[in-house]
Amino acid sequence: MRRLMTLKAARLVVALAVALTVCVAGQPPAAAHVHKVFHGRDFAVVTFNHTEVSLCDEEKDGHWVFAIVRYGVAGLGYMENKNGAHGNCVTRDFPRPVKFIKVCEEKKGCHQGSV
Repeated sequence: MRRLMTLKAARLVVALAVALTVCVAGQPPAAAHVHKVFHGRDFAVVTFNHTEVSLCDEEKDGHWVFAIVRYGVAGLGYMENKNGAHGNCVTRDFPRPVKFIKVCEEKKGCHQGSV
């Protein structure tokens, strides 16, 4: 009888360990979150493992947009979208995870945000 109780306890411990492992392992890549920094309707979006940034000009106002991107410990990147509001974004990969983005619009200023 004592051995049966030990077997049940062992099964419970294994089940809890498996459940904990699934939780700690994290979500699958499809569940990765997306972070956006806006300047009006223009925006930069960080996706996947925080290394890909898309810069989108959504305003048909004749002003192009650019972004200053801080990545890793001390990396600094720049990207621009001069295509206007034609429904397309400019995308760039950075070598380390993005920490900070400043989205700017020509002659209209900037807005910054942490990722």
